[in-house]
Amino acid sequence: MLEAGLISAIGFFFVLCRFNLRRICGYATLVDVVATTAFVLMFMGTYAGMMTGIFAGVLVSMTLNVIRTLYGYERLSLQRAQGALMPSFIWTVTPGRLS
Repeated sequence: MLEAGLISAIGFFFVLCRFNLRRICGYATLVDVVATTAFVLMFMGTYAGMMTGIFAGVLVSMTLNVIRTLYGYERLSLQRAQGALMPSFIWTVTPGRLS
């Protein structure tokens, strides 16, 4: 049960590493909810399967929190330049403890 949850969480992070991880960490709550729901639905059917899904979701949540705290994150924000008619979107960087 624990091994399957660990392998699922590691596989999930292999997929997330293909994207910009700092930008994903900016929306950690949404990623946590989606990942935990997907893991629970994927392993649904038995008690051990549900515990595997919940354990994988907890691992994803803890890892995202550690990455967010240590390395920082980026969030999309709306910025209006002086004299511009249309606002533009920029990525606002929040530094972590190590950066």
